[in-house]
Amino acid sequence: MAGLRNKRAESIPDTGSSAPVIAEALKAYLETLFERGDRLFVRLDGFDDPVYASFLDAMDGADARLAGRSVVVRTTGIIGGREAFALDKGKTATWHRNHVPSGHALLLVFNESTSDAQSLKDVFPVTETRLTREGFKYLINAAFRGGYVLNPNEAAVLEEFVGRVRKGLAEPQLRSLTSFLIEVSRSLSTGESTNIQAAIAGALPELRMFGCRELAGHLNSPRGDRLLRDSYEAARLGEQLLEDRKAAEYRARLESAGFQDDREAGGRSPEEKRGALRRFLFEDDSDDQALRIDWSEVAPVIHKKTRESSKTKLEKLARDVKEALAKSNEQTSDLPDYGQEAVAQLEAGSRPNTESPGSSPVLVGGHQRIARRERLQVLEGGHRQAV
Repeated sequence: MAGLRNKRAESIPDTGSSAPVIAEALKAYLETLFERGDRLFVRLDGFDDPVYASFLDAMDGADARLAGRSVVVRTTGIIGGREAFALDKGKTATWHRNHVPSGHALLLVFNESTSDAQSLKDVFPVTETRLTREGFKYLINAAFRGGYVLNPNEAAVLEEFVGRVRKGLAEPQLRSLTSFLIEVSRSLSTGESTNIQAAIAGALPELRMFGCRELAGHLNSPRGDRLLRDSYEAARLGEQLLEDRKAAEYRARLESAGFQDDREAGGRSPEEKRGALRRFLFEDDSDDQALRIDWSEVAPVIHKKTRESSKTKLEKLARDVKEALAKSNEQTSDLPDYGQEAVAQLEAGSRPNTESPGSSPVLVGGHQRIARRERLQVLEGGHRQAV
């Protein structure tokens, strides 16, 4: 019976690189709260210690200033190297809330649970979920600072994409979302991606989905949403114990699957990809390198509704034409020049140039000896679509 793996409920990105970005976004979000003046007692709850440490390092001390307002900052537990922020000796978090100096705001960092937590429910909570939603624009600003400069249209594309992920799939975890934004920024800054759509498609592994080049051409559309769901659901397989029957099916597909050789471009060999996908499916592979294999290569192995690409369909159409010719004891070379050219284009996975004089009659039905053969209607229908 399928279930979650004991050692791996979900792979969580290293917070080492994302913590300073989260801390910067958190500081910007808090400044808006204190600037409005309607939230002067705030607690940070649910973040990791690396985020808290980075955040405290950006403060001017336990009596800091945010948005021009004096703020008392206290942590409920000791954070190494930031002992000055700890609760005053012998004092509780509740005591600090009740003794905030006039004109000051209070910021409590709940890095450890406290016995008086129930009495502090009236202190406004800022959590990871609140930051990913209400503070998303600050996450974008922090992730792209010093790198690629998004224009308004690109920012809108990015925001719509994350909104569609939330609505159609799941709420992204703060660390995953931040790592995703950092990767999009890096990809655009280095020129690895030429547009925001391609950068988003390539950064999907940071959101625990398979990278999907095809998504770039369908981003923020119904077709793109289907690709995302397929990739997202397939990525969840890495967290499950597979039933014996399903595992055997995946093993058989995996061994017969064809993978691209990307070594010339600095990527992996087919066998390296096969090994990564094998570890993803059948072992506790915490780094999930398989997610960096493009979805077009993974889908034939683990997706139940594998779809042929347009290129594959055109190549198949070329084989059908050549087979029909062979049954008439003919070859492609027996066709007129424009017919030979059309078949060559199909073999290359390209649509034939319909502007070539006479090209359509050859492929659509002008060649009566082909038309008499089996699969006539299938071929004619496919040729009409191709041309």
